[in-house]
Amino acid sequence: MTGLGADTLSFDGWGRLAGGSFAGQAVIYSFDAAGFRRQRISGTATSRYLLGGLFETDAAGTIALTGVSGPAGDLAHYAGPPLLSSTVSFLYYSGHGDLAADADSTGTRTAAYRYDPFGSLLQSTPTNTTTQRWTGRFDKKLDTASGLVEMGVRPYDPVLGRFLAVDPVEGGSANSYDYARQDPVKYDLDGRVQAILDVEGRAVPSSDPYWYMPACSQCGELGKELAAAAVFVAVGRVAVTTKAATILYPIAVKVLQSKPQEIASCATSFAALVEVAKAEKRKWSEIGTAGASTVSFCVRVAVWSWK
Repeated sequence: MTGLGADTLSFDGWGRLAGGSFAGQAVIYSFDAAGFRRQRISGTATSRYLLGGLFETDAAGTIALTGVSGPAGDLAHYAGPPLLSSTVSFLYYSGHGDLAADADSTGTRTAAYRYDPFGSLLQSTPTNTTTQRWTGRFDKKLDTASGLVEMGVRPYDPVLGRFLAVDPVEGGSANSYDYARQDPVKYDLDGRVQAILDVEGRAVPSSDPYWYMPACSQCGELGKELAAAAVFVAVGRVAVTTKAATILYPIAVKVLQSKPQEIASCATSFAALVEVAKAEKRKWSEIGTAGASTVSFCVRVAVWSWK
């Protein structure tokens, strides 16, 4: 896509958004050797992003913004270098990872932000700059001139709820432009891999069984984990195709809802398997053949008893 209404978009040889003209305002991006967007020029304003975006400077090298990183997104932003003389804003995120509020050093809220389901901000934004708003916890920047979010390898338009570049992974989503199969509760943070947040708040790619956990209040946490594992091992192997997972998912949910007693005898061994995996910070796909066989046996017993 090279045009959106009266706006124009330009892409470089790597397929990255290199800039464009938005409401008559020209924007130019440049990248470093690793593909990180290191500079933005628009009119007389130049912004440079240093050390992976930790510092933002102007053309003269003066620090305009400093980020303070934390385990779940930036904790704070200094309006300048990280000095006592610089104004600091503390950042608060929603459960989805969107910037929800700012507060000053006294704890007083200085701003609050609201969005529609696909990330369109319901308040005005600063003029002709970049800022973190929707999915800001993951350092995704909104360009306020274009209204686009830099979502990895593709620009994302939160007003349309669509990417403006073709999915580089063939068959990676419902179509070439949709965002996370049009389910904004999920994520596509790099434009190539859909994800959700796991119980520890980490983005989990679509290859992980957490994607198939049922919304089942009757099943309990162990039941949810078992349903997730069921999708991936009930057919005898750790990973299955999306099509196969789609077929098995409703079966696993019905098992857990209607036959909880049939999986009780496997609960102890399965719970131990879960704890080992969590302690070693391993994904379900790395549990191993022995673990997969154990869970597969439990699931098959439950499925056959349900039938």
